[in-house]
Amino acid sequence: FSTYVALKNDLQLLKPVLAQKPDLNKLMYVDQYTAFTGMLRSINEDTLSYVIGNSNADVNFRPENGLSPLFHAYERGKCGLRCVDVLLEHGADPCLAIGPSGKSFIIYLKDNEQSDKLKNIDSYNCTKDI
Repeated sequence: FSTYVALKNDLQLLKPVLAQKPDLNKLMYVDQYTAFTGMLRSINEDTLSYVIGNSNADVNFRPENGLSPLFHAYERGKCGLRCVDVLLEHGADPCLAIGPSGKSFIIYLKDNEQSDKLKNIDSYNCTKDI
């Protein structure tokens, strides 16, 4: 239900839902998504900041058969890099695997020649793909 409400990107509708303390890390859709990663398709950076600060959303949790919050925000989210920045500010690790392939978010950006889009990319010490 929280993912459905988040599709509206209306923080006033989402606040009472989050007040019920739903498990945003619960696996859904054959273990490919969580309620939190599902939200990333529709919310803006202000709503994302509120969700992270007022829920149990884990910015580094990746379902076994799914993709990381950073990847969802960057590739599938409406707010793209703005939401990536919010996730990073709240502790998302760009060195963790974005999916089952094991490739990190930073390596993904470098492979696609988009690493210049990530603020302070050199400050992350990713020694290898995970």
